Amino acid sequence: MHKGFEIPLSPEQLMSEAREETGINIVDDKAVEPLMVLVNSLNKEGDMFESGALELQKRILQMLKNRLRMLRDFRDHPEIHDQQIKAPIMISGTLRTGSTKLQNILAASGDFNWLNFWKVYNFASFTGQPNEDCSERIAEVDEYLAYNERVSPDIKIAHVQETYTPEEETLIAMQTFCSPSWFGYGNIPSYMEWVSQQDLTPTFEFVRDALKYLQWQGLADPGRRWVLKSPFNVGLEDIISRVFPDACFVVTHRPPTETLPSLFSLLEALIKCHSHRPQVNSEQMAMGQAMSLERHLQVRQEAPGIPMLDINFSESISDSENVIRRVYDFAGETLSEVSLQTMQTWNENNPMHKHGKHCYSLADYGLSEGMLAEFCPNYMAFYKAKYRSLRL
Repeated sequence: MHKGFEIPLSPEQLMSEAREETGINIVDDKAVEPLMVLVNSLNKEGDMFESGALELQKRILQMLKNRLRMLRDFRDHPEIHDQQIKAPIMISGTLRTGSTKLQNILAASGDFNWLNFWKVYNFASFTGQPNEDCSERIAEVDEYLAYNERVSPDIKIAHVQETYTPEEETLIAMQTFCSPSWFGYGNIPSYMEWVSQQDLTPTFEFVRDALKYLQWQGLADPGRRWVLKSPFNVGLEDIISRVFPDACFVVTHRPPTETLPSLFSLLEALIKCHSHRPQVNSEQMAMGQAMSLERHLQVRQEAPGIPMLDINFSESISDSENVIRRVYDFAGETLSEVSLQTMQTWNENNPMHKHGKHCYSLADYGLSEGMLAEFCPNYMAFYKAKYRSLRL
């Protein structure tokens, strides 16, 4: 049996290297504990191959440099704090529920700020000056994506990641090193257990500050609303609402019997970039997703004032114009014919399975519909009642 490789540099060495490479002599205290937990878990449980471990070290170092650059610029330009994040539209819903398609459609409108991949990967200014030349930042992203596609070409079938395409703020949240989205980089149960016990308020505050920072850099329009999207919003809407008090949530729905095997297939394609052992613990992962869905229903009951609009996966596939109109009405935005046509054109040019069909089934991962009904009974009942005309 092979022994996995470890990330060569220790957490302390990684932080020291980040300071040396950036020339920024700031001690990033908030990164210390989460970085140690993450690196220890990857080394002990991630079963990485050598190039995967080196690539993850490079990625973590890049994140630490982003953090230092942001700390430098907030220190030198405290006016960044005064930037306003105007009533963001948060697309929420577990992975594989149509949230990515909705994000792409709304981004195509021209009416909103949105994040593309290079901005979430390299959100921090190299020079510390607004309106800098971003070509070097973009080149780093091109190199990273080329590596992923080379070692795991199935990624594009499961989830398109390209330099200029819309992307989740999840990849900014990851740079706190306290985010459940790290499960896409390896089977790291001890880290995931640690994250589950943390208050994620600082993670969302970091995302908020990064958005302010992007606006200050001239990479987003302060007068426009942001359209954001993350599957990790589900069940955390109350925490997010405290960080973004005027946010509204568009919640995408699809039966867990369909989303979970699709999620597992995606995660295996992602983990394959770094690990000998890409197979996910499907039962553990299903229980985690179920807990998020059950907590989402709890938030709806305990905080009914949080504005939420429900969109079913089948609606987003079969009637995109109606979904667009509903979202604009819900968000209090005026929909122009030009914007509608632009979004419809994007939809027509990007059909399902454009990059290949993503094939999966519950049985492939040792699960059954009965097991899922036990994991999230309240959400299954909610879905059946809300969409009783649709097959579950």
